Amino acid sequence: MSAGLALITALPALNAQLQNAQLLGPASPLQVRIGIHTGVAVVGEMGNKDYSESMALGDTPNIAARILALADANTLVVSAETYQLVRDHFACVSFGTHSLKGITTPFHLYQVVVASEA
Repeated sequence: MSAGLALITALPALNAQLQNAQLLGPASPLQVRIGIHTGVAVVGEMGNKDYSESMALGDTPNIAARILALADANTLVVSAETYQLVRDHFACVSFGTHSLKGITTPFHLYQVVVASEA
């Protein structure tokens, strides 16, 4: 979570550097959306002897991807399951209850705003 917030915080300076170097126009700044869900996932190498990559499979990464798709630009959004684990360490605001594509149960989501002082 801290890494995600740090990335969001660093984006304006990075965009300014890229614009100053004329590598990026002011109308098209870099943006990030971060979605996090807590649960079980299967992680491993997929592929063959010539090419393989690490993959995370299961409902948890799929739900995180659906949450990511709902997040506004430059925000970090988490599921209620994740919120329960981090609520004492990060200030969050309700992002509402949403239906996620391919998931039958609606999810209540939270936007992580800042690390708390606690």
